[in-house]
Amino acid sequence: MGCEIINPSNNNSSLLLIDSILEPIKKIKRLEIIVGDIGLFKILIDGLDLPERWKLRLVRHFSRREYFIDLLKRLETNYDLDQETIDVDTKRLQDLIKIDQSKIIGGRTVAEIVKRFKKN
Repeated sequence: MGCEIINPSNNNSSLLLIDSILEPIKKIKRLEIIVGDIGLFKILIDGLDLPERWKLRLVRHFSRREYFIDLLKRLETNYDLDQETIDVDTKRLQDLIKIDQSKIIGGRTVAEIVKRFKKN
C-alpha cells in the first residue's frame, strides 16, 4: 500500500494521513512500515508517547538501519532505563542546579544543560 499528499498546506495533513493509516492496523501482530521521507518519519515519531531523548535518537539514527533496529529493541525492553542510572542522573541534575547557571561547561552554560536535562 502506498499513499502521498501532494503539496500539503501544513504538517497536519501528513499527521492526519499517518493517523488514518495507523488506526486500522493496530490489530496487526507483525507489521513493516517503510518511510523514505525523514520529514514524514519525524512527524510520525513526534506523535508517539516517548521521552524526548528517544524521539531525537530515533530521528537522528533513522538512516543507520542496523543501529536503528538496535535502538528499537532497546526501546521495546526499556534497556536504558534502569533505576541506578535514573538515580545517578537525578543526582547530577540536583548538583547542576546548585552551581552558577552562567558557568560554561563543554561550550554550554549550566542553565542550557539543566534545560536540556529537564527536557529529557
